[in-house]
Amino acid sequence: MYAQIKRLAESWKVDGHFEKKLLENEEKTLAEYNIKLSKDILAKFCDKNDLKSFQQCTGPYGNKVCAKFDAYVFSRTFPLIKSVLEQPTSFGRWTKRQHNRNLLQFSYPENIFYHFFNTELSKGCTNQCWFCGLSAPKYEKYYHYDHEVWCALLRCMQQLLGNDAMQTNLCYWASEPFDNPDYEKFILDYKNVLGVLPYTQTASAAKNIERTRAFLKINDEARFQEAGFSVLSKEDLMTIYHNFSAEELEKIEVRIQFNHKCRHKVCFGRARKEKKQESAGEYFWTLLGFLVNMVDKKIQLTMPAIATDARPCGGIILDEKYFTTIDDFKEKVELMIKNNMIDKILKSDIRLLA
Repeated sequence: MYAQIKRLAESWKVDGHFEKKLLENEEKTLAEYNIKLSKDILAKFCDKNDLKSFQQCTGPYGNKVCAKFDAYVFSRTFPLIKSVLEQPTSFGRWTKRQHNRNLLQFSYPENIFYHFFNTELSKGCTNQCWFCGLSAPKYEKYYHYDHEVWCALLRCMQQLLGNDAMQTNLCYWASEPFDNPDYEKFILDYKNVLGVLPYTQTASAAKNIERTRAFLKINDEARFQEAGFSVLSKEDLMTIYHNFSAEELEKIEVRIQFNHKCRHKVCFGRARKEKKQESAGEYFWTLLGFLVNMVDKKIQLTMPAIATDARPCGGIILDEKYFTTIDDFKEKVELMIKNNMIDKILKSDIRLLA
C-alpha cells in the first residue's frame, strides 16, 4: 500500500493536471503512471482537503511521504553520526568542534546527515544538471576497478577513522555513480569490507534499464537500504514507471527535478548562479572529513560552511594531498589529521572563516 501511495504522490507532483485527468478517466490515468490502488483509497486522496494535507511541505524535504522517508533514514543513521562525534580521538574531537560550529551558523543544523569519507570513482559528471549544488565539472574519465587497491583503501580508512565513520558515506560526490561501469563492484566490496551498502543516488536510472534493474536487486538484498533516483525529465520518469512497479521502487526516493515547483532547490553551486540568491542559512555540503578522487589519486580534507561567491558550493577545502600507493595514502591521511586536527586549541589557532 505504501509503495502505491508513494507513487501517487510523486505523480501529483509531476503533472499539474493529474487530479483532473484522474477524475475524468481514472483507469487510463492510473495505467499511464502504472499505479494500482483501490477506488476507496483513490477517493480519499481525490478529496481536496486530504490532498492538501498529504502534500503539505515540511521545510526543504518535500511532501509527507519524503519527510517520512527522511525520518526513517535519520533514525537509523544519526546514532552512528553521534558515535563518531563522541569518539575520544583527534578525528572525533575535530568533527565535534565542526558540528558545534554548524549548530550556530545553519538552519536545521540538527538534521545534517554527515559523511566522513566519500570517494569519487570518476572525474566529472555526464549529466551536468543546471541545479547541481556541487557544480560538478564535465565528465572526463572513470577509475578502473582494482579489487585489491580498493579494499585496502577501505580497510585503511576504517582503521584511521573508526568503523562508525565508515557507515554513512558515498562512493560519489561531484560525480554520477553510473558513469563508472564497475560502480556496483565497488559498492559490493564496500559492503563486504565494512558491512554496509553505501547509499546511491543516480540521475541515470532511465538510461540503461537492465543495469538499473540489476542495481535494484543488489540494493534490495541489502536490508533496510534506500537509494534515490534524480529524474531530469518527464520522459525519464515514465520510462522508469513503465519498467518498474511501485513495489520495486518502494525503497527508492524518486526525486522529481524537472518541475521547479515540486522540489526546493537550495542555492548552492550552479543553482546559486542560476537563481542569483543567497542560501539563507541553508546547508548542502555535508562532507565533514575526507574526499578521495580515485582518478586523480587526490585526498581533500573538507567541512561545511556558509556559501559565498568565493565558495558557492558551501564547502571549505582545508588540506589537499596526492598519493601513489596505499602506504603513501595512509601516510598522507595521518599527516592531514596531525596537521589539522589538533587536540588542544589555543587563541592563536582561532580564525574566522571569511
